[in-house]
Amino acid sequence: MGGATQPCFTPTETGNYTVVVITTLGCVSAPSAPVQVISTAVPEHPADLPRVVPNPTTGLVALTFGDARIRNILVCDAQGRVVRQSRSSGAQVVVDLQAQPTGLYLLRGMQEAWTVRVVRE
Repeated sequence: MGGATQPCFTPTETGNYTVVVITTLGCVSAPSAPVQVISTAVPEHPADLPRVVPNPTTGLVALTFGDARIRNILVCDAQGRVVRQSRSSGAQVVVDLQAQPTGLYLLRGMQEAWTVRVVRE
């Protein structure tokens, strides 16, 4: 990303960054040593991630999505093994974990790239 002219710069993309200083008289410095920036930020709540309530749960969990459509949802245990699969439609989907033992579960969209963690008490 070229053209940043402020004294401070916050990169928004992963990459190698260097600094070149141009004085008021037009003198140009050699580029600085590159600094590698790797973005590891995760949005707090991506738009396509469902809202989950209650969490932790004693059995029933409601997933609320931004839109209503048919969804295939996988319920996986903490080791990633599929313990249940369901197909639902609508903006709100209820997942029943009552038959599952207590522990951590991952709810995943099969056609969508989302995963949420749920604790079964």
